[in-house]
Amino acid sequence: MAMSIRVDAIVVAELKDEAERMDIPYQPLINSVVHSFVTVNWLTRGRKELGKQPVLQPWSL
Repeated sequence: MAMSIRVDAIVVAELKDEAERMDIPYQPLINSVVHSFVTVNWLTRGRKELGKQPVLQPWSL
């Protein structure tokens, strides 16, 4: 599925650097990062439990 999202330039730059280091395209790396986050945070803890926790803001990371 194709989609468009807004991502901070520094995040994209870091992902591109890491993808280059790993010798893979950066878009599959982004997909892998998102997949890992969803798997660990939503599927293993459950969506209801996740909804009780505060949403991380980019400036709090």
